[in-house]
Amino acid sequence: MRARLTNIIFPRWYSFDGLRWKGHADGELAGQVTRADVYDRFLGRLDEVNDICAFLGTMLGAARAPDAGAPRVLDAGCGTGRLLPTLVGRGWRVDGLEPDADYRRAALAREPTVNIRHQHIEDLDVTAGFELIALVNGPLGYLTDPTRRGAALARIHEALSPDGCVVIDLPDFTWIRAHYTPPIRQVARFGEVVVTRAPRHGFDQPGVWLHTDVIERTGPGVAETWEEVVPLAIIDAGALTHELASAGFREIRRWARWTSTSPMETTFAPAVGPRLIVTARR
Repeated sequence: MRARLTNIIFPRWYSFDGLRWKGHADGELAGQVTRADVYDRFLGRLDEVNDICAFLGTMLGAARAPDAGAPRVLDAGCGTGRLLPTLVGRGWRVDGLEPDADYRRAALAREPTVNIRHQHIEDLDVTAGFELIALVNGPLGYLTDPTRRGAALARIHEALSPDGCVVIDLPDFTWIRAHYTPPIRQVARFGEVVVTRAPRHGFDQPGVWLHTDVIERTGPGVAETWEEVVPLAIIDAGALTHELASAGFREIRRWARWTSTSPMETTFAPAVGPRLIVTARR
């Protein structure tokens, strides 16, 4: 018998994160394929890990004495933990933060030595004194309310040590809209299980890019479908620069890509690709 389930999930940093589709506790799909597995296969950008971590190392080294000891680093919105093993391998004292229980579980399995808090960035411990806080792969964009986003940035500023650095990676919707093509359907196989991802986009809400993934899992004797609906804030470089400055940050710099050796001339320079990478210091 083939059953079909259709449910909607608002994952991660959205107000309704934690909703699950009926019949599958803890985010696990039939056939032992989890939401975290699906995320890693389709959205993990695992090929960028070394470049991202090298960039973070450069940002740390710019303001540290050579004998300062192991830096304390936070991967905020660490997802399934794709950066964590490489960060730990650099000898850094690494913490994680992830509000999605399924992704946090996967991150702990990937790097069990890291303390990963199950919380939102707005609940960040401001006494931590991190030398670097990384928000990679867009977690800040889940805060679509500018007031909440500003409060989160102020909290990040307070949680950094003096001269500490924040690294923010977001979709650059200015570039994406100018070069937009409809997303394509993707297929992946997990043993006998075939998972299909069909993304679509909506633009009805001012300042919000509504990303929906329709995920279908098929395998021996069963089929099921669910949706993950992700509202993302449309934040351009100018708005992000203003929000960082309002939160007290200085030395706000924009970077064309993870492999860049110097920042762009200004944060307001024309977009050069689909990612908006900005750094700032306390």
